[in-house]
Amino acid sequence: MRALLASLTDHPIAMLRGIAELRGVSLATNNRADAAAQLAALLTEPATTVAALAACSPAAQSAWSALHPAGGRMKARIFARTSGGEIRAIGPGRLERETVWREPENPAEELWYRGLIYRAFADLGDGPLE
Repeated sequence: MRALLASLTDHPIAMLRGIAELRGVSLATNNRADAAAQLAALLTEPATTVAALAACSPAAQSAWSALHPAGGRMKARIFARTSGGEIRAIGPGRLERETVWREPENPAEELWYRGLIYRAFADLGDGPLE
């Protein structure tokens, strides 16, 4: 499984700001790598995950629960179809302008913008997939 810091470092600073806002944290820097490290330290605390999940809708909590039997890893298309919906591809400029993390379109986006799920490529039996 991909490391949390590596996943956060891939995000634009606007996404990191969104995660921080939803988690009630002020980032101490505008440097993406430093902001990712600050968030990674916060997100590894179990109490912050419990609080973030409690702030989610019942549908997002259900989507989160669907990941447990899969060991926390699920093919993106299966997760989207069965639990969460698609995470829209939004560039950093639009993300910053529209602050889309404040109004997610579906359970997957709720989890995504709270820093509870991440994208990665893995071979889960039928070649590398997201």
